[in-house]
Amino acid sequence: MELGASLIHLESSDLVRRLREEELAYLFKHALVQDTAQESLLKNERRRLHRLVAHALDMLLEFVPSARRILQND
Repeated sequence: MELGASLIHLESSDLVRRLREEELAYLFKHALVQDTAQESLLKNERRRLHRLVAHALDMLLEFVPSARRILQND
């Protein structure tokens, strides 16, 4: 199943909701669903994804000076 179809299926199943942002973004509707999805990932895949997010945050902090304040929820 392609990504777009999968996201539509998850949304119609009421597991995620699409955020109203410029870029395509989704949010789990319940923390337990998010926890289950994370736990179902293989450990190596979870590590790889965490590294990608850490790299993206590093890049954000480098190029957007106000990002640190936003990330700290000040």
